[in-house]
Amino acid sequence: MNNRTHRKLVVIDGTIGYIGGFNVGDEYLGENPKFGYWRDTHLRVTGTAVSAIQQRLVDHEMGSVGTANMDYRSFRLNFEVNAFFYDAELGGRLRDVYLDDLTLCTPFERSKAFGNRYTWAVKEGVSRLVSPLL
Repeated sequence: MNNRTHRKLVVIDGTIGYIGGFNVGDEYLGENPKFGYWRDTHLRVTGTAVSAIQQRLVDHEMGSVGTANMDYRSFRLNFEVNAFFYDAELGGRLRDVYLDDLTLCTPFERSKAFGNRYTWAVKEGVSRLVSPLL
């Protein structure tokens, strides 16, 4: 019940593959202010790497694009997939995309997100109870 498949892979005719964090849904288009700006990054893969994807592909010169989030759930519970590459040019381009995305971020303020201390404590407690089910 606690594990989930979070892999996002597409193989087209055995010759072209896509791997990364792309999601399918209107909420991921970045057009709804409720969800805000959204970036899903993925790679187009060709050649022998496509067959690896079909068999469950498991400093800025090394990079990674995939479905794993930087959290306990992704590293310990979910079935994830990432592509790692050693390419300074691609790494630099992805770094620039990431830095551009940071300019669109809003700093987290606990008081705005959770209200007063009591409300925050209740929400945090409920979240801890249900987190194993998410």
